[in-house]
Amino acid sequence: MPPNTQGEKSTVKLIPAALQRVLELVDENERFLIGAASRGELANYADDDPEMDDPVKKGAEWGPERAVRAEVIYALATGSPPPGSQLAWPVHAKGVLILDAKIIGQLDFSFARIKFPLALVRCHIGSPLILRSASAPQIDLTGSRLLGITANNLRVQSNLFLKDAFIKGEVALQLAEIGGLLNCDGGRFENAGAIAINAEGMTVGNVLLGQALDASSNPVGGPFTAKGEVRLVRANIRGVLSCAGGKFENGRAIAINAEGMTVGDVLLGKALDASCNPVGGPFTAKGEVRLVRANIGGVLGCTGGEFENAGAIAINAEGMTVGGLFLNHASIQGEACLIFAKIRGHFSCVAAKFENPAGHALNADGMTVGTVFLSQVFDRKGNPVGEPFTAKGEVRLVRAKIEEQLNCRGGKFECLASNALNGDGMTVGSDVFLDQGFTADGQVRLVGAKIGGSLYGGGKFENRAIYAVALAKAFRMLLGLRGHFDESAACALDANGMTVGGSLLLNQGFTAKGEVRLPRVKIDEDLNCRDGKFENAGGSALNADGMVVGGFVFLNQGFTAKGEVQLVGAKIGGQLNCRGGKFENVSKEGSKNALSIFGTTVGGALILDKLPARPVGRIDLGHAKTGDLVDDSTSWPEDDNNLLFNGLILDGFQYDAIDVDSPKDAEERIKWVGLQPEDSFSFQPYEQLAQVLRLMGDEAGAREVLIAKQAKLREIARLKADREKGNLSYWSRISNWLFRSANWIFEWTVGYGYRPWLALLWAAAIVVMGWAVFSLAQGSGVLKPVVAVDDPPAQTSPVVALPIAKTPFGPAGAKEFFHPLLFSLAVFLPAPDLSQKKVWVLKASREWDWAFCGYETWYIAEGVSGWALTILFTGALSGLIRRE
Repeated sequence: MPPNTQGEKSTVKLIPAALQRVLELVDENERFLIGAASRGELANYADDDPEMDDPVKKGAEWGPERAVRAEVIYALATGSPPPGSQLAWPVHAKGVLILDAKIIGQLDFSFARIKFPLALVRCHIGSPLILRSASAPQIDLTGSRLLGITANNLRVQSNLFLKDAFIKGEVALQLAEIGGLLNCDGGRFENAGAIAINAEGMTVGNVLLGQALDASSNPVGGPFTAKGEVRLVRANIRGVLSCAGGKFENGRAIAINAEGMTVGDVLLGKALDASCNPVGGPFTAKGEVRLVRANIGGVLGCTGGEFENAGAIAINAEGMTVGGLFLNHASIQGEACLIFAKIRGHFSCVAAKFENPAGHALNADGMTVGTVFLSQVFDRKGNPVGEPFTAKGEVRLVRAKIEEQLNCRGGKFECLASNALNGDGMTVGSDVFLDQGFTADGQVRLVGAKIGGSLYGGGKFENRAIYAVALAKAFRMLLGLRGHFDESAACALDANGMTVGGSLLLNQGFTAKGEVRLPRVKIDEDLNCRDGKFENAGGSALNADGMVVGGFVFLNQGFTAKGEVQLVGAKIGGQLNCRGGKFENVSKEGSKNALSIFGTTVGGALILDKLPARPVGRIDLGHAKTGDLVDDSTSWPEDDNNLLFNGLILDGFQYDAIDVDSPKDAEERIKWVGLQPEDSFSFQPYEQLAQVLRLMGDEAGAREVLIAKQAKLREIARLKADREKGNLSYWSRISNWLFRSANWIFEWTVGYGYRPWLALLWAAAIVVMGWAVFSLAQGSGVLKPVVAVDDPPAQTSPVVALPIAKTPFGPAGAKEFFHPLLFSLAVFLPAPDLSQKKVWVLKASREWDWAFCGYETWYIAEGVSGWALTILFTGALSGLIRRE
């Protein structure tokens, strides 16, 4: 359709007479353009057929009726004389405005000064547009089809519009200066495998590379698309870079390169309405989005954005500085790298999805930030709303500095090959939340982390590596291999050396499958594991060796541990409360500790009572120190098979008192200390118990405990001898028998020195029995008075015959003086004679007098017993036998 020629006459009148001849050199279409430019009107070459007026689909088919030569446009735009003339055509201040024209030839404005606004709207430009080092008030290429633009060092006072344009080839805007807006909304830029837009070093007010919205926030037209790299390296954008709704694609290479860019705000997500709700289509990037060392004065909004570069870096913001970073509801396939990024405000990833299973899903090592949200939204009642944050691949916050809180509530972290969440060396000014539906499938590391507030860990921690470790250990046992097996890979939570300014809360739904490591942790307030579930069968369920806690430690009210609970060398300012806890460490390999607090100092009470079941495994309290001991007999370990698998290790255990509601009876407590396994038996627990009972006013109970100590020692010696009977030498067996015999004698004669009155009972019994024996001896004529000196000698006992002594009573008087009780007492006592043994003697009536032999044996035995009991009694009274 030919252009509308209405007004041509008036146009000719406006053209000076000297240019009339020049008009004869242009065709009708160009004269129409010249006239429109002189009036400031649009030169409209449209056919009112939307399909036919599309320069992309039909531009190549447009005929001469739409054709305009490039030199005509150049002459009009620059105000330079056309060929064959020394005068320029007049152009209105509104500029050169062309719609749906087909530009013939190359528009080359290199180093030119374009005096008037230039608008080539929906035009088909068959050659690359050259604007190198040109300057212009404004350039509008909306909807046009081009074969690339070379505009490096371009100067535009106002705006550059590439809106809805289709450009096949590179758009070069290096070092361009645009005073207003660079608008590429809806534009299509194709230069696959190379650079689609190169704005390196560009200075501009605002940049739009997205999808336009109307006043009601509804999308208008198509989205911006770029096939090839979009480069904004070291660009200076004073306002906003908006890629909301844009589509960027460059395979596995860089899709957006904004390294070193300076900008106010950046949108790489959905557009936001007045209420900050996401609207329109999502931002998508296939390839790396590179923001290395970018300086963003405001926020980087990626809400709802989709970033895809599987197996490589999807977002690279290493060293970036930004006011706030929002990746809410975003989807990232590939690594999001924020190493050493500086975020002054929030880093929010609420309901975002990060996926890079074989590597890092999010790498924020060394990042500095205000607050971090890797969480789910919750309503006022604490109910989850919408989708949770999910990460498949390692989330790294190593040595990150978080000024306020780290919130991972409801987040789902999964990394089977490595750490699900790694916060080694991290510093957090306030609280850390790993609760309310938080799950980690893989190890959570907080080694050396410093948390100013409390750590809420009510989530689920699972490391499936425990199954691989268990399988490997089974194979090692099957093959008979020995040596230490490294189980560090099976940790569910590793917080070695962590510092917590508040409390560490592993309760309210906390579960761990794999070891929970808290060695050398420092907690200013409490460690609360109430109702927590810890599972690492055959290994350490909870390892808090060397831990320092300012307040209480709660392993109570539903606390369950399948595996060893270790608090070796810990220092606890308040109570260690295990009331109602369940401790189990089943092992077929030999003795295993269910609870070990060896060397632990407890400032308050040690509470080990009201357990739902007896501990399975040993309880090691060796060298621990506490105030009150609170326990009950139903919570003591089971005495199984000589305590090979269970038992109490009490060597060095010190406590000040036994609670009023705990067993204090000596008999019960002797059973308690008797639960020591043979391989770790010690005297000290008996002595400690005796000391405490004595301080509590139970002196008799203390003595009973010390006596039981020696009896237990004899029992252990017997068990050892029975077990090693075939391996002991003859003299070792004799020595063991002598030791047990002496121990038995000390027990039953003087109670190991604590019951000297037993010796008196034995003495009385022997003397009384001697009374009866010697009465019979005197009645049977075996015990007779000493005869006179001149009497014929008779056969007397060589043992008991004594020199004849004259008495005032003579032989008959001595017989009247005999008293069997006094005689028995004289035989028994080592020193006193009581005037009996000197005048009465055992005499045989014939050569083999068996009655005489029997009485003589008793005589010797009673005398030896007297000496022995006297020595034992004296030693018991003096304390020589008693040993504490």
